[in-house]
Amino acid sequence: MVIKIPKIIPKTITDKYDVVSNSFVSKEKEFETEIGDVKQVDFFPQFKVKRWDNECNFSIRLVNSDLDVPKIVVEKDKIKYIKNKVEVHSYPIGELGKEGSEYEFEVILKEKPASNKLEFTIETKGLKFEYQPELTQEEINRGRSRPENVIGSYAVFHESKSGNYLGGQNYRAGKAFHIYRPKIIDSKGNWVWGELNINVAKKLQTVTIPQNFLDKAVYPIRHASGETIGYTSIGASLEAASADYKFGSLAAAVENGTALTISFYPKKGSYDDGPLRLAILEYVSGTTFKLIEQSAELSSPTYNSWNTYDLVTQTQTITNGEIYLIAQWGTEYSMAWDTSAGSTMFVSAAYTNGVSTWGSPGTEHTIDINGDSIYSHYVTYSAAGPSSSVSPSQSPSQSPSLSPSASVSPSLSPSSSQSPSSSVSPSLSPSLSPSSSVSPSDSPSLSPSSSVSPSTSPSPSAGYTEYTRGNYATLPTTDAPLETNYSSQDVTDVGLVNSVWVNQNATGEYKIHEFKDFAAGTNECLITCVCKTDLLPSTSTVYLQIYNRISSTWEPLASNNTASVDTNFTLTASVADLTNYKDGNTVVACRVYQLDI
Repeated sequence: MVIKIPKIIPKTITDKYDVVSNSFVSKEKEFETEIGDVKQVDFFPQFKVKRWDNECNFSIRLVNSDLDVPKIVVEKDKIKYIKNKVEVHSYPIGELGKEGSEYEFEVILKEKPASNKLEFTIETKGLKFEYQPELTQEEINRGRSRPENVIGSYAVFHESKSGNYLGGQNYRAGKAFHIYRPKIIDSKGNWVWGELNINVAKKLQTVTIPQNFLDKAVYPIRHASGETIGYTSIGASLEAASADYKFGSLAAAVENGTALTISFYPKKGSYDDGPLRLAILEYVSGTTFKLIEQSAELSSPTYNSWNTYDLVTQTQTITNGEIYLIAQWGTEYSMAWDTSAGSTMFVSAAYTNGVSTWGSPGTEHTIDINGDSIYSHYVTYSAAGPSSSVSPSQSPSQSPSLSPSASVSPSLSPSSSQSPSSSVSPSLSPSLSPSSSVSPSDSPSLSPSSSVSPSTSPSPSAGYTEYTRGNYATLPTTDAPLETNYSSQDVTDVGLVNSVWVNQNATGEYKIHEFKDFAAGTNECLITCVCKTDLLPSTSTVYLQIYNRISSTWEPLASNNTASVDTNFTLTASVADLTNYKDGNTVVACRVYQLDI
């Protein structure tokens, strides 16, 4: 028996949707939605959203094993999938395709369910999911706030693009949409927050409802899935401070070009925005950045809106693959942001009104605190070849990729695999300062190095790498090569941030990746590792270390115990003096590892 939609559909629906293969597809294409599955004959309780002409998409379908035949009802602006014990209602909130509008994929429980966990199958294309945890007291003291429905939610970004491509897509800060924390309500108005977990690798989303709430609830219960998907390009949290700060998000250019404008999104907060100046700074080495270009001084921007300002000369060039900081500096600020590990640099610094405080192009600035944010900034520029942009990135890497942060999403596998990919590229200063980045890739383009030696070369030179991996019952105490060499393709794959990973599996042992790079001509470096694992870091912490040649020990650089499973996160550290870390051939060794438990 084929489950079909009604033959007669009200105008409130046909004005917004086309009927395609027993499903509904929105006429609005900026935030295109699909209810049902156009690839199936039957109508299913499924919602799909597409962004940027389907470069990216996300679909979710309720898992339900009840044997009764569903009825499909179309009523006003709602499309309803109705069964005896459960209903799924799909409908927009606000005008589809407008910034701030939402789409609700609502599950209604008509009676107490057998389990307090609802399951949904999911499919994703070209997206990264960034968990938004509860703020720490330190963050609150700094002036940060996060709405209750954003705590425990996911900010969802394009996996590799952001910014305004002239003549092409406008990705802005790369944010596709936001999946908010579920607020579950019974028939008496009693409510509770549900726990949302998204596991992209397992193609599974779960919503856990407190059992005590289900036991006492008056049925039916609404918003049991809480799948409120907001169309927004804006950070969902607020940072408002009266102190003067230089701050911004790290970025990587994807083409050579000329920077034209810089945009930011000030949220209305406790403090005004201004006077201030926006700027692009180039990464030099360690914690040093040099000014490329800035805006004129500005005050009183339009709050809760994107503001775009011309750069002063509009003649400064951006170089493909180089690392930049898209920044602002002013007397006070209130900014939109989302959590994202290792993506931000900031420092307290007094701002002088009416003076070009950033200085002239080439002026160096020390910005030494690494943070976990993506601010709502982006740069537009005209490219020497295809039009491109510089936009916030999770790490100094070779693409403007955005990496997710923390989550509590259990692994469904008894064993785990940690999957980093890594490259060390030179800094932007005449004295080379390696910048190491563990990153995914699906590009056939060349990596910084294309060969891996089985043992250390007696005379390494610029471009030399030795990348190895393995699983061990105990952590190695030396920097000897691990049991498995990276192949040439592995080294190529780790050179960019996208979707190909070099995996290391382990069961009850340490899974380790070790990276050795030539570091002559420099005595400092910024080390960044973008990685993911299918074992929850809160269960077993992921560590980044560097080998000290003087003490013959591995020293800690960074760690993560908050990230989600199968979701990108970033470990980063600045090493101001490499003297104790170079061997006789000026090679530096780092490793990233996790114990499978």
